[in-house]
Amino acid sequence: MQEERILKLIILIILFTVTFMILKPNIDSEYFINLGPPVITLVLVMLTIMVIFNLIGLKMNKSDDLEVDKIVEIEAYNNY
Repeated sequence: MQEERILKLIILIILFTVTFMILKPNIDSEYFINLGPPVITLVLVMLTIMVIFNLIGLKMNKSDDLEVDKIVEIEAYNNY
């Protein structure tokens, strides 16, 4: 279920990016013209890394193993 949700989000972001690149809105601002390509590149690299991690099965979830293996008692040493 979670993987399907992530996949749908990735597809939506890719479609938005491709649509933006195809339509190329008329942006007169130097800010967007200078920073647009690096931002798009960074987004695509991050999405690629996420997809690769998903394909190789790398899970970044915290382990919920609550079983106690061993109880250790620590004694204090007094050097008086």
